Amino acid sequence: MIHDSEEEVLYSEDDGPSSPEEGPSWIRRPMLPVAPEDVWKLTDWDCPDMSVPRPPPASVVRKLFSLAPTLSSPDPFKMSPCDSLETCLMAVDPATGDSLLHAIVRAGNLRGLDNMFAGRRWPMHRLMEQRAFHLFMEHRNNAGDNALHTAARSGRIDMVRAVVRMFFKRDLNDGRELPDEFKWIDGNYGINKPYYPYGGLARRILFLDAENNARRTPGEEALALGHQDISIHLEEYLDKAYPRGERGDADYKEQLKEMARRDYHFFREEGPV
Repeated sequence: MIHDSEEEVLYSEDDGPSSPEEGPSWIRRPMLPVAPEDVWKLTDWDCPDMSVPRPPPASVVRKLFSLAPTLSSPDPFKMSPCDSLETCLMAVDPATGDSLLHAIVRAGNLRGLDNMFAGRRWPMHRLMEQRAFHLFMEHRNNAGDNALHTAARSGRIDMVRAVVRMFFKRDLNDGRELPDEFKWIDGNYGINKPYYPYGGLARRILFLDAENNARRTPGEEALALGHQDISIHLEEYLDKAYPRGERGDADYKEQLKEMARRDYHFFREEGPV
């Protein structure tokens, strides 16, 4: 149940030291729901009259969550006093920790997934806006599940594919087969030891290989529920994403996390745009 009360904005303690002396270029990582005063720092809109966005009322958030199974256009977001991405950054079900993405994926609503941001005031092409988008995509609920865990648990490979492609900022349905659509991130393209993936690729690997509270990745979650086809496809995604010989290396995964933190400042005053 979503109540009419302000949610405290928290910052992840897993994203690095709290002081500069403890590590280089460590950043704060806001958790959903993002405080209204922090939203503009994430999106970096340089409008002279830009003001702190008004958070969506709890009644609007409840309505959006209730529409998750049937959402087919961006029109319902017009109920909110702010942009659809801003709304998604501030709208979380406090009972489950679910974002609107979790709710739409759990409902199996592919059309809703494709239309969430179709009515935005500005296209999501600037780097800082993409970072706000990734913050939304990477959010984990109270069970530690990101949206890909939720999709894998559904047993629907089309939903898994759509969530992966959404994170990669690609068309959700271009007719290509799984998992050949991501051949370009294979180790044949020079991403081999001792060279490490740039921050963007590190984030992709960490999204695909994230562990929930049960210590299961999306692929392992699918396998535990008997969805072997989904598990196989997600494993092939990861085999293509990881540099050769690094899959399963805990130290390498920590290096990926460090790279993602260093290269991905969420707040504009804490790093380059």
